[in-house]
Amino acid sequence: MRTKQSSNRHFIFTLSMTIFLSGILCAFDVSTNTSHLVKTSKNSLNRTSAWQNEASKIQCYSIPSSDSPVALLKEDSINSEEQWCYQKLAVDNNDSTLIFKIEENHKISPELSLLKLKNGNIIHSSIEHGVRSIHRLQSTYNPFQVPLDPPDSARPVSRPLTDEAVADTENIYHILSSAESTIEDLSVKVGDYSGEVPENLIPWRGYWFPNTSGRLHDGPNSPMAKFDRMTLARTGLSAGAFQWETVNHGLTDLNWSGHCNGWAAASVMFPEPKVPWTDPFSGVTFTVSDLKGIYSEFSYCPKYVFFGTRNNGRGQNPRDILPQDFHNTIVYYIGHLKKPVLMDYMPSPPIENRVISRYQMKIEALTKYTFRVDMTLTIHTYDDGKSEDTGIAKNFTRTYSYTLWTDKYGNAVDGKWLTPNPDFLWVPLTYGKCSDSNPAITWQWVQSIYRPIELPW
Repeated sequence: MRTKQSSNRHFIFTLSMTIFLSGILCAFDVSTNTSHLVKTSKNSLNRTSAWQNEASKIQCYSIPSSDSPVALLKEDSINSEEQWCYQKLAVDNNDSTLIFKIEENHKISPELSLLKLKNGNIIHSSIEHGVRSIHRLQSTYNPFQVPLDPPDSARPVSRPLTDEAVADTENIYHILSSAESTIEDLSVKVGDYSGEVPENLIPWRGYWFPNTSGRLHDGPNSPMAKFDRMTLARTGLSAGAFQWETVNHGLTDLNWSGHCNGWAAASVMFPEPKVPWTDPFSGVTFTVSDLKGIYSEFSYCPKYVFFGTRNNGRGQNPRDILPQDFHNTIVYYIGHLKKPVLMDYMPSPPIENRVISRYQMKIEALTKYTFRVDMTLTIHTYDDGKSEDTGIAKNFTRTYSYTLWTDKYGNAVDGKWLTPNPDFLWVPLTYGKCSDSNPAITWQWVQSIYRPIELPW
């Protein structure tokens, strides 16, 4: 139970932060809040009668959540459920379904939404280095892996959405329906192919800050200790980042656990910090390594899509991810969208998150509907230790071979691994928080550190 004294301290800290931040930046919750998309005041909730009618068709369900790339998972992150809603639409003369996820604060965002059109096209968006892009897909491939129709086993959610969330659905519909480009073909064809992300999206160098040594909270000059000194000087109260990190990311004997997932996500979602930064209020200087560590902690739990089943050593199939899902995800995200794909490249219980920036593949026909694929990936990994060096993360190559079976349209529908396979793939979509990430490292603080990060809204 929170004591009166601790409640007062929490109030003072929150009030101090609010006063400070209101003077230097526009503070907002980027992970889930879409109220910024409404260009008028909250009174704009008087929506058109047409959209009010559409909103009445929203049906929400609890669906088992996807696996996680986080090394250490709390019990409430295992076997949890997510809430997804399906809204049948008949606007703009285009029968479609808006599919969106309800976040913990009951908000929704474009990056966690899909628009399924009557013709089978799927439209979605994602953020890379603070820039939103919108994509239209014409294929049987599902880029989110969430069911495109409510599964029979899904449990209906009786709690209604807030008026504000319903208003957001209209804004999200207009954002997604503005997509212009169409990805027309993911069919399997004989030939030699390659794809790569642009140079500005290749992951930057960084460290994985293990939970057993070289940690984010090692000593008074660690990133978390400096962060607390900065918040203490600015607000009169420490944010408590050091203490939380010590208790939640430090008490383990797993020598492979750390922040490799945070580095992987941060290195493709944030521009690289290239010079040290001194906070003008506290005089605390953050090195390049410190800044990357803070970004990695903030990116510990982004909002993402996940492909495959994580091998926790609890009876999971070590030959999963399925070859057809692996193939389509690499070709779609890297080849067509030019976005990095993150992976655990070993199918064993320890997590080894890395970043893929390029692929080369050769496809040979075995029969009319059977093909052999040899795909070589350029995989980026973190540094061996903390460093002030900047630039592109070091990389290695690995070749995966598999057989694909297709339908008559060339869509990959089944497959078989011919070589050892990776464990899973995942793609960060936007910023986020979870119970496994440090609550002291908030977006408002991250944005005020080093340089303002511009977002598409």
